[in-house]
Amino acid sequence: LARGNLLEVYEVGLVMKKSDDEVPSAEYEYRDAGAEEFDLPMIREDQTAPGQRSKNTKQPQLHLIGRWSLHGKIMDLRAVQRGKAQGVDRLLLSFAEAKMSLVAFDADTQSIATESIHYYEHDALKQRTFNDGQTCDLRTDPEGRCAALRLYDDQLAVLPFAAPGDLTAAKPYADSFVVNLRDAGIGVRNVRDFVFLSGYLEPTLALLHEQDPTWPGRAEEAVDTCSVTIVSLDLGRNSVSILNAASKLPYDCRTLLPVPEPVGGVMVFASSSITHVANGAISCISLLNHAAKHGIGASMQNYLDETNVDLELVLDPCGSVCTLVGSNTVVLWTQYGSVFLLRLAGNGRLIKRIVAKQIAGTDIRKNPHELTAP
Repeated sequence: LARGNLLEVYEVGLVMKKSDDEVPSAEYEYRDAGAEEFDLPMIREDQTAPGQRSKNTKQPQLHLIGRWSLHGKIMDLRAVQRGKAQGVDRLLLSFAEAKMSLVAFDADTQSIATESIHYYEHDALKQRTFNDGQTCDLRTDPEGRCAALRLYDDQLAVLPFAAPGDLTAAKPYADSFVVNLRDAGIGVRNVRDFVFLSGYLEPTLALLHEQDPTWPGRAEEAVDTCSVTIVSLDLGRNSVSILNAASKLPYDCRTLLPVPEPVGGVMVFASSSITHVANGAISCISLLNHAAKHGIGASMQNYLDETNVDLELVLDPCGSVCTLVGSNTVVLWTQYGSVFLLRLAGNGRLIKRIVAKQIAGTDIRKNPHELTAP
């Protein structure tokens, strides 16, 4: 856990809790996996039937192991899955303005040690950007082959990791290299988000970008300006190549969420819609409110899914968080504190619609005044 310049390490344990409080009802704890429902039972350590009382239950609890003060505010952190030694876990941390550090945690001594520091605040890299706000976003490959740090808009610093069981490697990482997405032969500009995808032989990235920027004032002239480009990283040659791309996405797309097999692809979250893209093709564009139609280009009308249009939901990319809880189920927390379950409905990779169901928080359709800023 990062708290400013503090790094805290916790362990998760199951604690026996005795309580006579009522547990959630069966309707909340388990939903039938029907056409409009979800198969998402709550985590239970006992075999008590839903809706019944249980006096002895085990619940997960966090235990603080250690807290360390670092020389700089932590901007992002990711777990490193590859090159894990016995009893050692590794974290990759990023710091402003363009630095990252590989830190190892030893469970036996309960201490941390810095294994590498990578510095990219060079004038040659800075001169290509006009953006003063540096994000320092970190992403790690699901197979643990490498990590990427976003530098100055459209540049990525790639840090390869040693293969598991490689006895010849003197260190758990290889030399890093920087890829300029504008000059790497792929011509990607104005990157908004990037994620690693699973199921590929080489480390593969999905890039959300907008080649020709627009804004709501030009909605009548250009509304489908975003694209998702899939690129493959060659760690041996320090290069990238395009695999496929999907264009004509809504201009307000902001974030990506990778979807694992067997569905695959990536989910693209905009302020008024959610799009699923797989193999360079758009599967569906789920509208979250009635106004979303005005942000969809004419060429994308055949992909529209109006299952959730009556939700009248508007997402804030800075305040909304989503995570996968299954191969086709996503939990979405909105900026208002509402929680939604999203299910990808379709046949294999062909997603025909995205079904949303609110499970917590204020119902904005019944209480719109509660979401109005004072």
